[in-house]
Amino acid sequence: MLARLRRKLFIVTLGADGSLAVGGADRIRCQAVPVPAVVDTTGAGDVFSAGFLREHCRSRDVAAGLQAGSRVAAESIQRIGVV
Repeated sequence: MLARLRRKLFIVTLGADGSLAVGGADRIRCQAVPVPAVVDTTGAGDVFSAGFLREHCRSRDVAAGLQAGSRVAAESIQRIGVV
């Protein structure tokens, strides 16, 4: 796999199916945060990335970063326009 060969961390967003982090032999899955109604998904991936990076840079915890990204993306898709 590319992540193993390159020794890099890859983050894959899967919409309602959550997200996945792959780095070397490790795989970390995160469930999507349920929302009552999806209003607008514009920018949800960018918002997820920002939430992930903020938490990962602060804590160096990939799972916590995935959770943070999922949380802010869930907030974002419940409104019109990007947060």
